[in-house]
Amino acid sequence: MYSQLFQGHASWFYGLWRREDCIAITNAVDSVYKDPWGGDHLALLHAALQDGIRGTGATLFRQRIIREVRGYVPRPKATFAEMTGHNARFAAACRVAMAQTGLAPTVRRLLHLALPFYVNKRCHRLKRVLQAWARQVRGKG
Repeated sequence: MYSQLFQGHASWFYGLWRREDCIAITNAVDSVYKDPWGGDHLALLHAALQDGIRGTGATLFRQRIIREVRGYVPRPKATFAEMTGHNARFAAACRVAMAQTGLAPTVRRLLHLALPFYVNKRCHRLKRVLQAWARQVRGKG
């Protein structure tokens, strides 16, 4: 389970799902987390905590990238408040997912201890949050 959480990749979300599990997990994530960004990681968290994620090296994922000239569209950097708020909402949704499992209390405690590392890996990383804080302090964002 721990390797699935920390070594997994968001592309795992695009695999095959059991229909019933997909519906249940989608509903569970949507009920506590309204942000579109990060929902894939929460769905995978639910799957890893419940029955685990299964895979095979026999499959192949091909991504087709169509190169079109669309021009550069600048995107503003997230503010410190946006980043910390997003991380807090993501962590809260993770705690709900952990509470809904039938895992042993010791395992749940270990997961709660690992939660800050998981959020750092799956949301705004601490380095970026600190950079946003520094921009705010300097008055540049």
